[in-house]
Amino acid sequence: MSDHREPYWFGHVLFELTVAPETGAQFALVAGEADEARHRRPLFTGFIHAGMAAQLRALADRVEEIEGCGRDG
Repeated sequence: MSDHREPYWFGHVLFELTVAPETGAQFALVAGEADEARHRRPLFTGFIHAGMAAQLRALADRVEEIEGCGRDG
């Protein structure tokens, strides 16, 4: 991986992943569908640590279980 941003959408939230030799693996959560560019700045950033993939898999499993229970279901 390089130091470019990798986008992953979850509803209206954008996850951006970046890996750079000097800083390591990082993520940013962005309000990706905000009307104004100034509101599309990262809401939160952090470093990617061991165990985070398992946390996201647990979230994905739960989302899969409840998909279809909402208004669009």
